[in-house]
Amino acid sequence: MNILTTAQKSNEAIQEEAKVLASSMHMTYIKRGKTSIPALFSKYQCEYIAVLAGSGLTIHFPENQQHTFHLSMAQLRILRLQRGEGDHLVKAVEVILDKKDYLIKIDLRF
Repeated sequence: MNILTTAQKSNEAIQEEAKVLASSMHMTYIKRGKTSIPALFSKYQCEYIAVLAGSGLTIHFPENQQHTFHLSMAQLRILRLQRGEGDHLVKAVEVILDKKDYLIKIDLRF
């Protein structure tokens, strides 16, 4: 089971958005409160934890690694795709979805 939660200081709108996002991604929403990310990993024994905050989505991994996606990176992502270098966001999402046995085909053309 992988979970989606919010930042420790999140408002009700972010919490509601997180619930909807978790449901659409077939993840479990966990109300976080003041619980730390390491404590969540210990309690839920998951492969990753997605954290929704006002600034965007961050995916945490047990090895104290995290990946944050920002819209400001869109121009760099487009340049990488145009050069045929691939997209880290797409790869990360594919990894997440592959673990859930979903088949996704993405065709990105510019």
